[in-house]
Amino acid sequence: METIVAAAIRVRVSDEFRKIEWKGKPFFPEFLTISAPPPMRHGQMMHPFAEISGHRTAPDDQGFLTSTGRFVSREHALKIAVAAGQPLIDHPSRCPRRLYSEDLW
Repeated sequence: METIVAAAIRVRVSDEFRKIEWKGKPFFPEFLTISAPPPMRHGQMMHPFAEISGHRTAPDDQGFLTSTGRFVSREHALKIAVAAGQPLIDHPSRCPRRLYSEDLW
């Protein structure tokens, strides 16, 4: 069963790289995923990334890494965590539609 294993952000790969092919297929992915193990939070990745790259992370590019290596949105991550029976931390600011790292660790 798939579970949520880490907070993650995704970064769009530039068109310059995405047009490169190898054996007739794209060589670079559309997005790169940056993640770090718990208890790392999104802000701990987004702020250094913004400083290094000069680019901010859009809300749609903030999500989670699953046990199968997929990047999923905050909305999809909540569905996965609930279906897997992962314990969620009860706190006053918990969102009923999206998962935040504070909900897990």
